Amino acid sequence: MRILLTNNTLSMRAGSELYIRDIALELLARGHEPIAYSRNLGQVALELREASVLVVDDLTDLSQPPDIIHAQHHLETVTALTRYPNVPALCVCHGWLPSQEAPLEHPRIHRYLAVDKLVEERLVQECGIASKDVFVCLNFVDLKRFRQRPHLPKKAKRALVFSNYIDEGNVLPALRTACTELGLSLDICGSLAGTAHAKPEELLGEYDIVFAKGRAALEAAAVGAAVIVCDAAGIGQMTTSANLRHFRDYNFGLRLLRDPVTVEAIKAQVNRFDSDDTLKVTSAIRAEIGLSLAVDKLLEHYQATISAHQQAVISAEDEARALSHYLRYGPILSDFSRDKTAELNQQIGQLQVKAQHSASYAQSLKSQVEHLEHQVKKLEAQQTNLTAVLNSFQSQNRRLQSNVRKLELLKATIHDKSK
Repeated sequence: MRILLTNNTLSMRAGSELYIRDIALELLARGHEPIAYSRNLGQVALELREASVLVVDDLTDLSQPPDIIHAQHHLETVTALTRYPNVPALCVCHGWLPSQEAPLEHPRIHRYLAVDKLVEERLVQECGIASKDVFVCLNFVDLKRFRQRPHLPKKAKRALVFSNYIDEGNVLPALRTACTELGLSLDICGSLAGTAHAKPEELLGEYDIVFAKGRAALEAAAVGAAVIVCDAAGIGQMTTSANLRHFRDYNFGLRLLRDPVTVEAIKAQVNRFDSDDTLKVTSAIRAEIGLSLAVDKLLEHYQATISAHQQAVISAEDEARALSHYLRYGPILSDFSRDKTAELNQQIGQLQVKAQHSASYAQSLKSQVEHLEHQVKKLEAQQTNLTAVLNSFQSQNRRLQSNVRKLELLKATIHDKSK
């Protein structure tokens, strides 16, 4: 099968980019012909090319049409649908908030796949997609790469922040403070902090606790770390065997980030560390999240989409109406060059992240100030106690010196009388 996979970028190592990479590599290994398309190529595109996957940033470069379009992100989707007028598509939506994840309505999109139940709500309740056309396909992990670590120690020693959105400018100081007070070392892996790792599967096994969300959290749990759902937007709970099903259904994501990231909130979750229960989580999750199982389901959806298209009657007017609607309401920036569009998209994304995180960051700073004020009061009390102890010591020292002088006088008197 010849499958065209679209994404708004194949540059940085982030969620949907790595999703496309992993799917393409597995399809290639099974003898299919994946083709990755994006207007913004980079590191992930290079990885795909090196693995012999065809990557293009201009669909006119392709000499043959695909059998199906695996569509992600609306502008790239409408570009592919317009370029190949007789090819069916399924649309994969990865997010609740990002504008680029808004689904495109088109007569040749026969199925919509949501990566969790929250995205399913967006597609059905907010976007008006018929529920019969929406299917939840939960995220996956390549278990051949992310191998299970040895059993965790009874007491956690090392923690990792695994996020592209956390750095010193938002919640990292609170995480550092909490971990220091609990005797945990803390490292960070992520693009915003400038510490992104090309092969996180080689890194995660070194840590007992990982702060992460989304696919990053799933990967950490698959390796065997205790996962606390956390990002710059907020903090959730420690993943346990009791809440795993709920966390999985919501992709360890936004809906679970219920509280501001404060020192006390972090410490409360870290203190729930249980190596035995974490092993139960890892065993359960590895049984169902494999890349191979995910691609099995995708191939079923591809075939169902092709079958639905073969039975559908779609007129040229239907196609024109969908394109006209998109041109009228879709966020296309036609006056800008490709590079400028990519730059603006990146800036918009950064502003959205900053706006989303500002409230939790302010709360985090407030919590840190309160924590420091509490520490200052404790130090002041300790200083008062030490001053009292010092005064007592000095008083005892003066009495001791006085007694020494009396003893010396007495000794001298006895010596004189003995003469």
